[in-house]
Amino acid sequence: MNVDEPYIFLYATSNSLELNLIRSRFNEEGIDFKIFGQQTSELYPIPSLEARVVVHDDNFAQAKLLLERMQESQATPNQDLDFRDSTLEDIEYEKQVSEGNGQYKNPKLSSIIIILLVFLLIYLFLTMTL
Repeated sequence: MNVDEPYIFLYATSNSLELNLIRSRFNEEGIDFKIFGQQTSELYPIPSLEARVVVHDDNFAQAKLLLERMQESQATPNQDLDFRDSTLEDIEYEKQVSEGNGQYKNPKLSSIIIILLVFLLIYLFLTMTL
């Protein structure tokens, strides 16, 4: 980091999901920031090797407020979703998924015969070469 650039330390974590969330939110808000040590923190989740988020001093107050809001929203549990909020598309999708799961539970007889023939051919090939 260049000493001439006034960046201030804001946050440190080894959680890549958190870092990506911070990156996307800060980019949306146009905050000037940098992340150091992200690759190392993902390889070795050790507190001393955490990725560090630094923010330009002009954007520090805005970034700190945004980070606090993000942490508050993560701390509050999500309310249970009500089935009445689902749309007809959601219901249709769930029906298709549940119907699709059944087709793999009962394989066709022809599929079983083909698999057995393949194994038989492999067995014959291996026994003839030895």
